Amino acid sequence: MNLVRGVEQSFFPGRTALTLEVAKYYFKVLAIKDEYEVARLHTQVGFLEKLQQQFEGDYKLVFNMAPPIFSKRASFSSGEPTKSEYGQWMVPLMRVLAKFRFLRGTPLDVFSYTQERRNERELITRYEQNIEKCLLALQVSKGSAQYETAIAIASLPEKIRGYGHVREKSMVAAKLKEQELLGVLQQSAISYKEIS
Repeated sequence: MNLVRGVEQSFFPGRTALTLEVAKYYFKVLAIKDEYEVARLHTQVGFLEKLQQQFEGDYKLVFNMAPPIFSKRASFSSGEPTKSEYGQWMVPLMRVLAKFRFLRGTPLDVFSYTQERRNERELITRYEQNIEKCLLALQVSKGSAQYETAIAIASLPEKIRGYGHVREKSMVAAKLKEQELLGVLQQSAISYKEIS
């Protein structure tokens, strides 16, 4: 963050848009809502109590989920995972899963081997590399057009939404836009070098 702020203040004094976008969206890229986090959110103190306060009588708690390892695939469509219903018996299992979040990112994290988790790790690396490219381009060209393009690149994670196959589709669309914007950034830097 300090590097982004430093470059921005050196070449665009008084402006903070790039630093703010990087702070916001780098956090979004790093804040992965994986299976451990979903389990923690559903079993944290207060969540189940709020449900009991909101609903009276004999109600059933049902979770509609498509666990990455156990979910079935729709045979009639694109093979996307289908959600299944799981009863309240999942709550104790989710409590256990939430306690194992220390495994996140280690070789013992069975979820880290899924394509979805690999894509999320790749997204973090790509985001960091893209910000480095933006800073380099800004230092070379110092132009407002490059600055606006850098802001657009920094805010690309805004386009990535949802979970599972929905998130995967939005990641593909964001990657296409990323390639387009990086091309613009690179071309403008090359043009600046040729002129100067």
